[in-house]
Amino acid sequence: MPRSGLPRREGRRHGIPPTPDWRAEFEVLDELASEQILGLALWEGLRDVALWARARGDRGGLFHPRRPGFRAYAPDVVASLAPELVHAWAGLETVALAPEDTVRERLADACRQVYAWAEERALMQTAAHFAEAAALVNPDVPALANLAARTCRRAALPGRAGPWYVRGRALAVRAKSFPDRFSATVGYGWLMYSFGRYERARRIINTTVRQAVNRGFKRMAGEAEHALLAICSEEGMLRLGESHARNALSLYPIHHERLPALVHDVGYLFVATGMYSAGLAILTDAVKAFTRPQEAMIVWSTVARAAAGAGEPDVYATARDNVLGLLPRYPEHAPAALRNLAYAAQHAGDWDVAEEAARRAAETAHARRMEAVERTAREVLARVRERAPGAPAVEPPADLHVEGVVRTCRRRIRQWNGPRRGRPPGQTPPA
Repeated sequence: MPRSGLPRREGRRHGIPPTPDWRAEFEVLDELASEQILGLALWEGLRDVALWARARGDRGGLFHPRRPGFRAYAPDVVASLAPELVHAWAGLETVALAPEDTVRERLADACRQVYAWAEERALMQTAAHFAEAAALVNPDVPALANLAARTCRRAALPGRAGPWYVRGRALAVRAKSFPDRFSATVGYGWLMYSFGRYERARRIINTTVRQAVNRGFKRMAGEAEHALLAICSEEGMLRLGESHARNALSLYPIHHERLPALVHDVGYLFVATGMYSAGLAILTDAVKAFTRPQEAMIVWSTVARAAAGAGEPDVYATARDNVLGLLPRYPEHAPAALRNLAYAAQHAGDWDVAEEAARRAAETAHARRMEAVERTAREVLARVRERAPGAPAVEPPADLHVEGVVRTCRRRIRQWNGPRRGRPPGQTPPA
């Protein structure tokens, strides 16, 4: 008994929030309209998974036995269209061939394989459907709930991302998994960041830095510092952002898969605060590390902004053309890339491009509920229409370590040759 004489209070019981309701699968057909057989195959498979996941009790009577011609597609035909999905097709077929609880993990893994295939091709609605399906099929796994949350956030489905993050964190607490709890917390902070709620995002993510440091997870602490750097960039907080940048660079292992993103974000901090030459010195090295075009697009847009501000018209023109060539295929990063391009074209006096980019940035940001990007895009649109010049270049403050940070970034990105195969010890799941 405690000294007060009262019985000791039991530990808090953590309830697990429910999963979001299933949503219509028609986006899969829309996103794969040019590949109708493949789209129909995924749509049918997703509907089967939904029926299986929502069923209770015996699932033996849910499906008719498979027979030739039962589906609208032949598996060998679909495999010829997407050979990367051969194992996923086999897993999705399991739902009807052996519709018992024993197939749960295999079915969830098949959904996760389709998610990865779709995400690689920037088919984010399809990726979100299958990430959510995996989390519904295997509902007690925090990593799958976090995967569904992260993919919904990237697919501009914040109303679904929030509940999945909350559920993922609760599942992680129950499982006593700090990496999954970290992933859910930082991911929820990124969600607040996407809404432009920077102060709330900073409070949420700051707690994870302390927790990761206290537990000896340097890698995770670096990832949280990286997130805080991104928030500071949007708020124009140079000194605090530079501090987070140095912390993240010191904590990230050399082969961390997000090191190029960190180096880009350091460059973006300098560009956003008027230090265009310092940002350009970093970004010209960083852009070479981005092999996925949907990620390279946002980097090229920052290069365009840095080059225009630093008075490098040829570099600006090359970067501008790269962004414009990629935009139609990759909508996820379009609002931020278009806003960067508007700032860049404003500096370059490229007024037609500036006005069109700012207008489209505001429209796409509004559609994706990126409130801060929409607001700033409308601000630059108003200035462009007045033919107001861009923000002038500024010298790095003498009390900061800008030159040292530039040197560190350039050295680290030149040493980086991709993440090592497998997950290094202590690596946290993505947020």
